[in-house]
Amino acid sequence: MACQTCHIPEYARSGVATKSYWDWSTAGKINAEGKPYSEENYTQGNGKHQHTYMSQKGDFEWAENTEPAYAWFKGVVEYVNDEKVLDPEGIAPVNAIRGDPASDDSRIWPFKIMKGRQACDSVNNTLV
Repeated sequence: MACQTCHIPEYARSGVATKSYWDWSTAGKINAEGKPYSEENYTQGNGKHQHTYMSQKGDFEWAENTEPAYAWFKGVVEYVNDEKVLDPEGIAPVNAIRGDPASDDSRIWPFKIMKGRQACDSVNNTLV
């Protein structure tokens, strides 16, 4: 077991939030004057307001005092790049953590899971 597994029981603590969801598909909205805009409808524990929408980026969700997800990890991360063909109906792990209990070099580690809706090339089924 990695030391961090016990020593980091929560993240986004002390009033500072972390982004937990990002939906790029909602980007592009404009206000009544035809200009990009943003909304700050989340106030984190320390009183700072965070964006929940930005015309250039889409919708966001935030979380605080969040328990990490735990996974076997052997120091290998498989990254999705613009060459990886994805299932347009499925869920694509952009950063896939690799490890398993049978591997001598794997340990249980804490991880932040961030979900989102990412832009995808509908012809090639790759990330944009």
